[in-house]
Amino acid sequence: MEDGLYISAYIAPPGSAPGENRSWVRHDQNMSAWLKRGTAVELVAVWEFERISGYKHHGVALKNKSAFHELLSELLHGVGLRISDVKDIWGTPGLGSGAHDVVATAVPDLPYHSRCHLLGGMLSDTRHFFEGRVLGLAVDDTPDSVVQRKPQNWYVGGYADHGSFELFPIPSPAKLYSAASRAFRMREGTLMALATASSARLAPDIGDPFTGLEIYSRHLADGRDADEEIARRLEQLVDQAGHEGLEDIDDRFSTADSIASAVMKAVQQTSVDLIAQTIERALDRFDIDPADTALAITGGYALNCPTNSAMMDRFGFATFLETPSVSDCGQSIGLALAQFLRRFPDGFSFQFPGAYLGGDTGRPEKMIAEFRPYISSVTPYAKETAVADLIRGPVAWVQGRSEVGPRALGHRSILADPRTPASRDMLNALKRRQWWRPVAPIVLADQMPTWFDGDRISPYMLQTFTVSPDRGHLIPAVAHLDRTARVQTVSPSDDVGLYELISAFAAQTGVPLLCNTSLNDHNEPIIETGAQAMNFCLRKGLSVLYLDDVRIEIDNHEAYPVRCPLPRRTSLFPTPTPGADHREDRR
Repeated sequence: MEDGLYISAYIAPPGSAPGENRSWVRHDQNMSAWLKRGTAVELVAVWEFERISGYKHHGVALKNKSAFHELLSELLHGVGLRISDVKDIWGTPGLGSGAHDVVATAVPDLPYHSRCHLLGGMLSDTRHFFEGRVLGLAVDDTPDSVVQRKPQNWYVGGYADHGSFELFPIPSPAKLYSAASRAFRMREGTLMALATASSARLAPDIGDPFTGLEIYSRHLADGRDADEEIARRLEQLVDQAGHEGLEDIDDRFSTADSIASAVMKAVQQTSVDLIAQTIERALDRFDIDPADTALAITGGYALNCPTNSAMMDRFGFATFLETPSVSDCGQSIGLALAQFLRRFPDGFSFQFPGAYLGGDTGRPEKMIAEFRPYISSVTPYAKETAVADLIRGPVAWVQGRSEVGPRALGHRSILADPRTPASRDMLNALKRRQWWRPVAPIVLADQMPTWFDGDRISPYMLQTFTVSPDRGHLIPAVAHLDRTARVQTVSPSDDVGLYELISAFAAQTGVPLLCNTSLNDHNEPIIETGAQAMNFCLRKGLSVLYLDDVRIEIDNHEAYPVRCPLPRRTSLFPTPTPGADHREDRR
């Protein structure tokens, strides 16, 4: 295998129509660029197509191969690389040498899609895989069939002991959440939040209708369709809850939301139990000691933070391997790592470099000139001024290259003061979300044990922790009803600018954390450029935008004529079909 530049593309084949060649199953399309030198591998960039096109959960193909090469050339140029340097392209039929087919057919009874999810986590730091022990679970909803037709088993686990690697089929609770999403017409992340927002719960005499339901594939052992059976049992549970089957009802919530909250508590508990049982079986099968083993959970269900934390707390794994792109929006990462493992089964070197691998902010000077009628001042960034702005109200925070994955991690964020519920209310109003939705905190990593019940780092907002009893009243904007919060930790090595801002906020207020929510409107992908951020601020009434190293004060909002997000790069793509997919929640 030559040294050089390689592209991993989890996209629909260019020129294909929805449904053609089964391409419709690829949502959240993305590509990544890799540099290989000897047995050392570097991830250079990840491009999520929804950020480029503006199509939420992007699921359409590029118009043709010419459009693909045009886009790839532009994206590579943005990170100082050339398309002429590309050695191969993996992951999409019709592009590159087709090397992905070898990996896909190597284990025909287990899904290639889930294996790539699995390796995206297990190989996120190869020292654990080749020099230690890693247990991995890939728990997604439906496998992709663009490269491999769907096998009987849909989900896969893996165990690596000093490079010796074994795969095995597992169940996935993602099907339960997908069924609930369809039943309640809410996104999975919204339902997860609703479960802890309300106190409503099912009456004790209502049993668990999912007990004993092993979810390995589309069909159950007796031949019944798994999706249909799950939907039937969920409908039965909803009916029971609606017929005086609720307790501890919170009058602030509608009957429908109370039922959904109570049912989702049961779905969540069933999901946690299913993952725990899967881990227990693996521990027995491989005689694993969790204390010297890393845990990696990937696939769309890995966005379920309470489950991740519950497994770490229950079993005491040595560490939790995570990347921000655990769902399909990071599938190109796993595709590439699967290729490198095939080429270097005895070992290669890779460590996930951090979240900020996306696009840049554009040309700030051009944006400032374009929006000059709405800008009252442009001044250099000063953290003391930023703290004062945060105390007055939410600010838009757009810095450097964007974070990858479905959650804002401090480069395309709206930040706010966590000390008042008003911050949560303002952020939910800006995002057009339900009033009860909590917002996530970014906390200084070295202050984590003082403010929350754990001391593990959580750089990608994939774990949940309980607010310390003596601190909850100080940060009401970020805690759920059960006092938990989906935490992002930040250290100087993660992002020195963000760390220094929160440190300055802590010095003035005594609180070492901020509210953080993604910078995007309802049903809009996370914003990428400074111009898109200005459009958002003007439409939403935000007065301050921090763009890279400058503070931009905004006024004259009422004169701004645009009432929708700015168009993105759509010329290379056909218009998506109305009623598009709804997948993992962005927050």
